Amino acid sequence: MKINEKQELVKLLSLYMDEIMQDYADNVKESAKYKKEERWKANYKCGLKAQYTHARIIQKAVAADVNREMKPYGLGIILD
Repeated sequence: MKINEKQELVKLLSLYMDEIMQDYADNVKESAKYKKEERWKANYKCGLKAQYTHARIIQKAVAADVNREMKPYGLGIILD
């Protein structure tokens, strides 16, 4: 993978993580529509925590790889 492709992947993973966070917020809003005893009726999006965690791990690894490749040129990026 070329460095510009890796940078694009980091960017896309960041956008994907933002979408997951929006889905989580939607889940919270959906949950608020129901009484505590009836929250099982809500239409939740499942697996968000796992999806976010996987995207974060991959993004961090690829960003570190980009950082290593760019450092000799003085163009390193900061992650975190």
